[in-house]
Amino acid sequence: MTDPGWVPGARDPRGGYVPEIRAWLSIRSKTVTPEEMTRRLELEPERTLAIGQRIGDRPTAPVATWHIWSGMPGDGDAWDAETHIVSLLRIWEPRADAIRELLAEPETDGSVVVGVHVIEGDDDVCNTPAMGLAASTMARLAALGLMYDLDVNVLAPDDA
Repeated sequence: MTDPGWVPGARDPRGGYVPEIRAWLSIRSKTVTPEEMTRRLELEPERTLAIGQRIGDRPTAPVATWHIWSGMPGDGDAWDAETHIVSLLRIWEPRADAIRELLAEPETDGSVVVGVHVIEGDDDVCNTPAMGLAASTMARLAALGLMYDLDVNVLAPDDA
């Protein structure tokens, strides 16, 4: 369900704030480099990390212990996880063999990550989008060998 009048981070007329929601494919591996993942998937990633690379810009940031390939967010205007993931499945399913072959590599796994950033309202209202998935969508993810990873961050208004 999409509501183009709602802007992530804006005040929700019902109280609280409008959350930001994104979904993306994430693959991590101890044995396959991000460059090799890109070549095999024939998709450009949004972000990659190599083993030993700092996660962030700070000198004290932790170091990646996995090669990580993160690709393309889903429907940026959608309010619910289902819409984001279904929009991404249209990209991933034609590459199903490449995804499954990649995930069959030693010490390699993949997930669809749904990230939700919610600003807690000063009126004790914290609106969150729908996170459930239809059984058919779960089956489509499972057919690709992907896990479902839900990452919810609730921020105080002053921290947003």
